[in-house]
Amino acid sequence: MATNRAALSDPGQHFGLRGQYGSLEVVRVDLAQGIAFFQSRGPEGPIGPEAWAPFGAIVPNTVQDSGQLWEMVVKELWRALEEDGRIPVSVKDFEVTTDEDSTGNPAIYVKVLVKPGSGMPKPKDVTEWNAFRNLIESALLRLRLSRQPYVQIGEWRRKRA
Repeated sequence: MATNRAALSDPGQHFGLRGQYGSLEVVRVDLAQGIAFFQSRGPEGPIGPEAWAPFGAIVPNTVQDSGQLWEMVVKELWRALEEDGRIPVSVKDFEVTTDEDSTGNPAIYVKVLVKPGSGMPKPKDVTEWNAFRNLIESALLRLRLSRQPYVQIGEWRRKRA
């Protein structure tokens, strides 16, 4: 009797998570290698073996392409910049959304939230914000994402209870 045991035990290429059934959940990302790790979602959290895919191989609008994944990528990048002391004092947080750009191509939008000052921002602040925006955008471009990154500056507001 023929079996598929060899095919099942051979890890092979992990570039599209083909053969994964059910809901997938991103469990971690590795910016140094440019890959995301996924597991099947069970009733009590992630279960089963990890599968991985390079950021550039994650096909937009598939089960792997989630807002949670891109939020995790930006959060990990943010953490690294914070450890290096590269986040300006007036920058408070970020927001991540996915959509299409004006040409219809898949995009990731990162809004860098800055603390509003009294009156017009000083030119020094605007220069600092733009340099930080460029830093984030170039770091995301180097990751070769399957979505085009766009980084914007927005105003941070306290959440009201």
